Amino acid sequence: MVNLSKFLRSPKALIPVVIFMGTVFGFRQYYKTPPGRLQIDHILLKMPIFGDLNEKSAVARFCRVFGTLTRSGVPILQCLDIVQQTIPNKVIGNAVGNAKEAILEGGMLSVAIGSKNVFPMMAVQMMMIGEETGKLDSMMMKVADFYEDEVEPAVKALTSVIEPLMMVGIAFIVGTILLSMYLPMFSIFDQIA
Repeated sequence: MVNLSKFLRSPKALIPVVIFMGTVFGFRQYYKTPPGRLQIDHILLKMPIFGDLNEKSAVARFCRVFGTLTRSGVPILQCLDIVQQTIPNKVIGNAVGNAKEAILEGGMLSVAIGSKNVFPMMAVQMMMIGEETGKLDSMMMKVADFYEDEVEPAVKALTSVIEPLMMVGIAFIVGTILLSMYLPMFSIFDQIA
């Protein structure tokens, strides 16, 4: 029988822990660099389940903040500066920054945002309608409402899927702790008997 307490005190047992902690530290350091953050945020947008959720929540935040600011009378270029800082995803933030440059050259917001292929087409078309009708602020608020309504049930469905996986993970951890406590006791009982 393997003596677990002896194994855990050996240097070989620390190797996976050191590798894991080094990987986490390296990942965090890479994410702090501008190209690293851009690359990781791009990967986060392309992930199968979470990518769509990240995109919709970022678009909802963009539209909500932009609509609120324009409704309050803040100029569009200032709105884009503020919104770019509030969006956590750097890929979408860069698209907003590029849209600001296009607007400075005389372009339309919807065309500038749509040219980067980061925002969903429906959001871009709604922005275009808002620009054409002169009601960009109310249209942005409607787009924000739409995407927030889509994000909420998706998060609920995701948590209902993750809950059983978390229970299995906790059961595995508790089982491992119990085994590490009782295996040495069983080996002592074997030596006594």
